[in-house]
Amino acid sequence: MFRNLVCLQTLKVDYFPNLKELPNEPFSLVMEHLIISSCDELESLPEQIWKGLKSLRTLDIRYCERLRCLPEGIVYLTSLEGLTISGCPTLKERCKRITGEDWYKISHIPYVYFW
Repeated sequence: MFRNLVCLQTLKVDYFPNLKELPNEPFSLVMEHLIISSCDELESLPEQIWKGLKSLRTLDIRYCERLRCLPEGIVYLTSLEGLTISGCPTLKERCKRITGEDWYKISHIPYVYFW
């Protein structure tokens, strides 16, 4: 589905209250911004999509209350400059600086914001 969108730089997945999962296939290699918001049923993010996101600079995850953790592939996003997590209580707890279970996945990101 996303494989043919070779020039896609920004993707916003917003207000899909019944969305349970994202496609488990690589996204655009040139994507710089990914926003996932108000996906109430989303519990996890697939591993496969992160492999091609070498240009991703910002990742915003908002109001996905059931999202449990970040995928391992986040550690390979070396261009990622900013991560925003808001309205995701479990994810916020897991990403706490130093003590959170997922902190090692995001510790390389210069700007991490929690709301």
